[in-house]
Amino acid sequence: MRVALYIRIANDDIGDAISRQEQELSRWSNEHGHEIVEVFKDNAPGVLTECFELQMLLAQLDAGVFDGVVVRGLDRLSRSYYDLPCLANKFQKDGVKIIVPHDTDDAFPECGEVFVS
Repeated sequence: MRVALYIRIANDDIGDAISRQEQELSRWSNEHGHEIVEVFKDNAPGVLTECFELQMLLAQLDAGVFDGVVVRGLDRLSRSYYDLPCLANKFQKDGVKIIVPHDTDDAFPECGEVFVS
């Protein structure tokens, strides 16, 4: 599967959080046979409108460049219970899977198709 990685720091992340996330998600993607075609990195926490790289990712969803987006947790896409269902609907409409490599405590049942490994 062709995937994009989306990496975003949390408010409490420090130091090399971006590079550690990229290494973790890249390793997992490679181990599962996915081809990484793009990496999006937001280097500062913020609301959706402030996440430039997320906006770039969303703009490419319908282009068919990737089949899935690998994120560390659903909270990296959005911390808002209100924004996440809209994002999930956009992903689903464009046929792009949200892939969370590790079991998390994220509880967004309205997200549609989310794969957790």
